[in-house]
Amino acid sequence: MNSTTIRTRRLLTITTAALLVAGVSACSGTGSTSDTAEKSQTGPVKMEFWGWAGYEKIVDQWNASHPNTKITFKKIPSGAKGGYTQISNALTAGKGPCLAQIEYQTIPSMLVKNTVMDITKYASAGMDKYVPSAVSASSVGGKIYGVPVDVGPMVLFYRKDLFAKYGITKPPATWAEYKADAKKVAAADPSVKFGTQLGDGNGMAAFTLQTGQSWYSTKGDSWTVSIDNPGTRKVADYWQDLKDEGLVAKTGNAWDPQFNKASEAGKVLTFVNAAWAAGGIKSDLKGEAGKWRVAPMPTWKAGDGKSAQQRRLGHLGDDRVQDAPRSSAVRRFPVQ
Repeated sequence: MNSTTIRTRRLLTITTAALLVAGVSACSGTGSTSDTAEKSQTGPVKMEFWGWAGYEKIVDQWNASHPNTKITFKKIPSGAKGGYTQISNALTAGKGPCLAQIEYQTIPSMLVKNTVMDITKYASAGMDKYVPSAVSASSVGGKIYGVPVDVGPMVLFYRKDLFAKYGITKPPATWAEYKADAKKVAAADPSVKFGTQLGDGNGMAAFTLQTGQSWYSTKGDSWTVSIDNPGTRKVADYWQDLKDEGLVAKTGNAWDPQFNKASEAGKVLTFVNAAWAAGGIKSDLKGEAGKWRVAPMPTWKAGDGKSAQQRRLGHLGDDRVQDAPRSSAVRRFPVQ
C-alpha cells in the first residue's frame, strides 16, 4: 500500500488564542508536486504537526481512530523562543509540517511570506461553533487562514506553597496589592521574586487592553496603530517601577526554560499569562504538581473585574490548496 507523506512550504491554519496552521508546500506528496500525481496517490496520509502545547494525547486519540490519516507530533519551543524560526526555516526548505501551532497575531506576517494556506472552503462551514472574535482573528480579508483552538483570558498563576512560606494569605486582587506582596517577598529574601516582568510586545499589548486602551483599530479599509496612549504609559510605568526596585524577575512564564529553572529552585512565586499557560506548567514542571493555583488577573481598581486576553493560533501546511481530500483530513484533526 502506498503512503503519502506531506511536506510543505505553506501552512493551512486552525486558530485560537493559539492557532493551528496548515502550510501549502509542506503538505505536497513525496515524489511529485503535480496536481495529477497528487490526485492519483492512494494509501494512508502522513502529516507532521509542530507545536509547544501538550497535544500528544490528542494526536494519539486521532491516530487510533483514523488509521488512514496519521499525525506525527513534534514538540518545539514556543514561537518567540525559537519555534517560529524552526517552522520558517523548515517551510523555506520544503520540509515544513502540515500542521503547526502559531499565535493569531502571526498570521499576517506569515501571509506576507506566502506560508499560510487559505482554508475557507474547508473550514467555513464549522466556524459558527467558535466565538466571533476568534474567527475574526484567524481571518484576513474575509478568508480563513486558521481554525481556533483556544482563547486566552489572562490570569494569575501562583505557588500556594511559596505564598504560605512568605506569609501571603491570598492572591493579590489589585496591582497595588501585587506590588505590596512583591515588596514583602523581597524583604524576606532579595533573591526570590514575586513575579516576572513583561518580556515582549505581546504582553504589553495584552496588559494595555486591561486599561481600556488598545494599540490597534480600523478606519475604513485601513489599520491604525497607536502604541503611545495613556493605557500603555500606565502599564509601562508600573512595570518599570517594579523592575527598578528589583521586585520581579527579568522574564519568564510557562514554557520558558529560564522560568522553569527559577520555579524549580523556588525563586519565583507567580506569573501572569493566558489561561492556556497551565499546559506549560503541567508539561514542563511535573515536579510541582499540586503546588500551582490560578486566580483572576489583578486589576487597577478593586472590584472592576477587568481582565485581558492573549491569543494563539495553529496552522496546517499543504503544497496544493486544491488537494481537497488531504486538506479535509487536516481540517478534521481535533485540537481542542
